[in-house]
Amino acid sequence: MFTFIHGNRQELLARHLAARLGADPLPIFEREIVVVQSGGMARWLQMFLAEEIGIATQFRFTFPAGYLWELFAKVLPEVPRETPFASDILTWQLLRLMPTAPDTDAFAPLHRYLVDGDPIKHHGLARKLAQCFDSYLAYRPEWVAAWLAGKTVGLGEHEAWQAWLWQRIGVEAGELPEAHPAELFFTTLDRDSTLLNKLPRRITVFGIGAMPPPYLDMFKRLGRHIDVAFYLVNPCREYWGDLVTQRALARAALETPEALPLLETGHPLLGSLGQVTRASFERLAGENDVELFVEPGEANLLSTLQQDLLDMRSRELDERMALAADDRSIEFHICHGATREIEVLHDRLLALFAADATLQPHDVLVLTPDIIAMAPLIEAVFSAHSARNSIPYTIADRPLELEAPLLRAFNALLDLAHGRFDAESVLGVLEQPCIAERFGFDGEGLELVRAWVGESGIRWGLSAAARAERGLPADDMHSWQFGLRRMLLGVALPEKGAHLFAGVLPFDAIEGVRAQVLGKLLGFMDALEVAMQQLARERSVGEWATLLPAICQRFCYDESRLAYADNSAQRAVNTLRTTLQQLAKSAERAARDGVGEGAV
Repeated sequence: MFTFIHGNRQELLARHLAARLGADPLPIFEREIVVVQSGGMARWLQMFLAEEIGIATQFRFTFPAGYLWELFAKVLPEVPRETPFASDILTWQLLRLMPTAPDTDAFAPLHRYLVDGDPIKHHGLARKLAQCFDSYLAYRPEWVAAWLAGKTVGLGEHEAWQAWLWQRIGVEAGELPEAHPAELFFTTLDRDSTLLNKLPRRITVFGIGAMPPPYLDMFKRLGRHIDVAFYLVNPCREYWGDLVTQRALARAALETPEALPLLETGHPLLGSLGQVTRASFERLAGENDVELFVEPGEANLLSTLQQDLLDMRSRELDERMALAADDRSIEFHICHGATREIEVLHDRLLALFAADATLQPHDVLVLTPDIIAMAPLIEAVFSAHSARNSIPYTIADRPLELEAPLLRAFNALLDLAHGRFDAESVLGVLEQPCIAERFGFDGEGLELVRAWVGESGIRWGLSAAARAERGLPADDMHSWQFGLRRMLLGVALPEKGAHLFAGVLPFDAIEGVRAQVLGKLLGFMDALEVAMQQLARERSVGEWATLLPAICQRFCYDESRLAYADNSAQRAVNTLRTTLQQLAKSAERAARDGVGEGAV
């Protein structure tokens, strides 16, 4: 049975889910399937359920598209367990297929982009196209079906080459029922009910308001065979699917004024919400709806706004509430910069915690449109206060390389392979904490190295040979090889002073125990030169998946001490290995579908 549970408070929906699971627990070795829209939602929901139930271990949080295909594969033996149309697999197929497109006018837009032969541009276009095709499968399945049938759908000058690429992908995918074999899946379940044993007893979909309509329909149809509960936050208990935005109303006033009486705006905020979310409510509503609405009341401006949304009420000028002098339920702060925004946020949170003893940090959610730009500012402001004014916090949804210093250092190392090896870039890599520790540098040693590099004349380039490989004159003047030779001569020669040796002026600022720091620098530069030579070669994806973890280990961590390192380092290493293994697996699967793995 399909049940649609909606309400205006997310915690009420989560509490209802906890009660539902507690009233009918699954066997101890059977996992609860919860489909969510993001990892952040999964973490929040798991923590909430753990508090409500007492334990939340046997949960599997997954995402809609991949899980639906997994269900298809359980019932249909001809469907592979993993979709052949996943974007990571399509990327490798497209990378091979794009250059083979016919050289005709219809394919001119594609060939114009590929004409320079830049592999980075080719891979970027393949990745973008794979994402587009994935969106077509979700939101426009009729398009890809028409392309396979040799029909057009009206995409203009870009349709011919996209349709040709998709037809080649369809051929290489083999004999599949269709791109998303939902019809055959449900027909098979209707014909043979014993196959229901291969499906989970129940599925919960939580908080996905922008799910593609075909996926919504699949979950509803799945509810005819097993229990499917769909939880969704709904700001309004009235039907608001026909509301239009103020912009649409203004356009209609100019273009079709006679239709104005037929258009309804309701509350302006409701009308401005996304059309996909509104369409979801229309598709989900049915006979088995459970409403979990609470009355916010009109105690302050925020609750009044929530109440108006709940009742779909748009206040006239004479109905607007009088704002109390101490009403700060909604605040707007004008700040002169992003750092000041974070400082004001910190001060306001301290004031809220002081005013309400029941409010806890885990009750606070702060949203920002660009977490990558704001993350370092958040850390700088929230970490700079004393224990008395400290607020515990976590930053979610950041790219992993921003959270893991080890991956950040490894990315900086890889970036050197495309650069000029200028002194600042190389020193920036060496000064990464994990790399400095790996090669035995402390703070004083790094300061010495930075001073020596500047005074010895090192500016850019590894060596004369490395410059020649880039099509530049084979001259090592002011290269790393040039500066290190000066340092070694300064240590080796007993006499000090401005005397040339074989045309080289020794750098005589290094003596005594400082020579040990030079030895560490030489070890780092030797390892760096070997790594750059390895990175300069073309390799298959499988070979890269083996080489890159080895380079990371050489520069960023000691395998024998990893078990005693902090958890973030272990997670970073595991993530790197897993990601590269998945990349190699995707390339291998693409090769099995007729696409050579090739060298990159």
